[in-house]
Amino acid sequence: MIFLMRHGEDDNTRLGGWSDAGLSVKGREQVEGACEFFDGNSQDIRYIFASDLQRTKDTADIVSKYLDLPVTQLKEFRETNNGDLAGMPKERFQKEYPGLYYASLDWEQKYPNGESPKDFYNRIKEAWGKFKVSTEALEGNVLLVTHAGVINIIRCIEEGVQYTNKEVHFKTGHAEIVSLNRNVIFLDVDGVLNSKFWDNEHQREISEGKYVDVDSVKLFSKLVKKTNAKVILHSGWRFWFDDEMKPNRAEAKFFADVMEKEGVFISGVTPDLTTEEIRKAKKFSLVKAGEILQWLKDNPTDNWLVIDDLDLHNSEIASHQVKTDAEVGLTENDVEKALNLLLG
Repeated sequence: MIFLMRHGEDDNTRLGGWSDAGLSVKGREQVEGACEFFDGNSQDIRYIFASDLQRTKDTADIVSKYLDLPVTQLKEFRETNNGDLAGMPKERFQKEYPGLYYASLDWEQKYPNGESPKDFYNRIKEAWGKFKVSTEALEGNVLLVTHAGVINIIRCIEEGVQYTNKEVHFKTGHAEIVSLNRNVIFLDVDGVLNSKFWDNEHQREISEGKYVDVDSVKLFSKLVKKTNAKVILHSGWRFWFDDEMKPNRAEAKFFADVMEKEGVFISGVTPDLTTEEIRKAKKFSLVKAGEILQWLKDNPTDNWLVIDDLDLHNSEIASHQVKTDAEVGLTENDVEKALNLLLG
């Protein structure tokens, strides 16, 4: 497993990026406090890698002493190269480069003598791909000490979220540690994130985004954040998203917006094994198990969970399933069951 750690606080009167500022007193205290995380995991963290900027070196050195492990520095995991603005006092920045923030840059617009968002993204994407390959055979867990911008890009890549410099999808606090595990949640929508599955008056299944229960989504968000799980859609709603997971119907856009507001993103979908007969009869439960197992065959996963209101007619799936009440949707008890199944 790979853990990502953001450096502690540095000099907050200056710009970051490729700044050479080290940790502040508060930053050192943040990192020392964060080291308590390793008390139950120290035997598992066997390798420490870090960006070679001073604030990450300082952070890694503190962790290194705590775990009694060496540090390997990797220049490629530096924060975005903000060129002439690196380490510049913020007061001077406001006078000389007012408004020239990372989010204000066009995709291919470079900082003066620095990188563009495109350059930064491509650098981290390439470095991350090589890093995963190079650490795959290592025994024990790996810690990479880096920067907020880098972690945001890595998590976008891992979660299947389209990266943009205009929005931070994954925020990471100073000295915060994020685990990149292989937990997966297969999510149904109707009967899980709906407060009612049936329109009793008309005896029909509700399949419209406006019926997504925001409270249920908030509960689901807690589960995702506690388990750091990828979300794979195995609901019929998956047909309302294109290959890049962009919604192609108003209902799906509503659903995606509500999920994103709670910090949850759909990373992918199960394969379609339905037939015309099954689609006409709406007997999707007959093939859902096969679709999930096929996804798992194509994407080997350590821990996985299915949340669905239907019996999926498969003993293996049943041992990994939290079955919700279709008339109620996801509950606190369901979330507790899910946490027990995924985390033990």
